[in-house]
Amino acid sequence: MASVRPIFRSDLMADLVGVLLVNGGEWTADALAAAVDAPYPTVTKEVRRLEQAGIVTSRSVGRTKFVSAATADPTVKALRRALVTATDPEGGDDMAKKKDKKKGKKKK
Repeated sequence: MASVRPIFRSDLMADLVGVLLVNGGEWTADALAAAVDAPYPTVTKEVRRLEQAGIVTSRSVGRTKFVSAATADPTVKALRRALVTATDPEGGDDMAKKKDKKKGKKKK
């Protein structure tokens, strides 16, 4: 199976996108830095790039910024599915499998 990792500008960006899109949830920059074992300033710089690209969204609570995948965007959904499929040889997440099963059951 082909790897999607080379399409990212750096290994750190690939790691961040993987954590945010595959693992999901909301993350602080501190938690992301710990998850990908990278310096906080570098992580915040890359997260800003992802936010500008529309891959992630953020919200602030006081002085804390929470970042999460922009799951409503169809491009982000497709990217997430590609990442999940690349890490799961069985073909992706449960929702993708359910959709594939429905397609197979349609009468022609």
